[in-house]
Amino acid sequence: MKKRIISVLLIVGMFLTMLPLSVFAEEPENVVYVGTQPVSEEPLSFGNGTATYNPNSNTLTLENVTLGNNDAHQKSIADAKLEIASIYVESFSKGLNIELKGENEISLPESNDGRSYGIFGDHGPIRIFGNGSLNITVGDATEESCGIWTEGVISIEDGATVNVTVGSKEEKSGKSFGISGHIQVDILDGANVTVKSGNATDKSYGIYSLLKGIKIDAATVTATAGNSEQGMSAGICSDTSITMENGAHVTATGGETKAEENGSYGIFAKEDITISDAANIVATGGKTEGNEASSAGISSDKNIMISNAKEITATGGEATEKNTDSFGIGVAGNQHIRINGSMVTATSGKAPNSIGINAVDSTVTIEKKYG
Repeated sequence: MKKRIISVLLIVGMFLTMLPLSVFAEEPENVVYVGTQPVSEEPLSFGNGTATYNPNSNTLTLENVTLGNNDAHQKSIADAKLEIASIYVESFSKGLNIELKGENEISLPESNDGRSYGIFGDHGPIRIFGNGSLNITVGDATEESCGIWTEGVISIEDGATVNVTVGSKEEKSGKSFGISGHIQVDILDGANVTVKSGNATDKSYGIYSLLKGIKIDAATVTATAGNSEQGMSAGICSDTSITMENGAHVTATGGETKAEENGSYGIFAKEDITISDAANIVATGGKTEGNEASSAGISSDKNIMISNAKEITATGGEATEKNTDSFGIGVAGNQHIRINGSMVTATSGKAPNSIGINAVDSTVTIEKKYG
């Protein structure tokens, strides 16, 4: 019996020696830059305000902070280009909480060679909360320009007011996003968010998420996209699902597009769009000039489910080229549109195929009357 126990211990010991040291290492602490300076528990002055970081709660408190054109952290990326951000966090999985107090301003000029961000999160989530406000203005960049960006989740909540403007009327970025959360974007609990992406060579999205979708719950959102030369334009865009509920007030507008098969949408999702519980939505597509480039207020590659919403107004824009559609609300083939107890107005624009509700090879169910 003793020999058997010793043998087991030897095997376990050999296994542990094969593991990399990173398995036992503690996760590195956040490194947070506000402007060009790493922040700590000691307050740093910016304009008439202060920025303070609590490493125990991973909370950055901004109180009446003003970050100007020269207040940006720079990091070299591929091909000798720069990645610049007014607030930069190497967050690993811990993420960053940003508490807003008073009125805070971020202003970042255009970048002729690289990427520009108002707030940049390396990997973890970014949560913005508090009774203050944050205004972010970011100029154009050759590769990508974005107001708030992270590979994790972006959550804006608890009554926070966030205004984002990206790009200028005269210039354009490679890609332009107002808010981009790689995993997910949540806007919740009385938050008031206004975003505008800029004109772009590639895609331009007001709010964008790639993996797990966008949720707007009991919040007010206005999302406007810029024009795009070679990509799609959408006020709100998700590669998965979009949910708007509990009295959410959403206004989403797409910009103009010129490329083939790249449409303009107020709201677009590759998976289900769900609108419910007294939500009030106004969604408008922009003008398209490319072949097979549709314009729509609300569009999904899967299903659109509207239940007990207050009022939905969806309007398609003009689609000028052949084989193009304009529709207020539409889904891809073999999907479903369900409207239950909601007031819905769907209007198409001028186009070769102009349809209020587009459900070719799909089904439309209209159930309980509104009110």
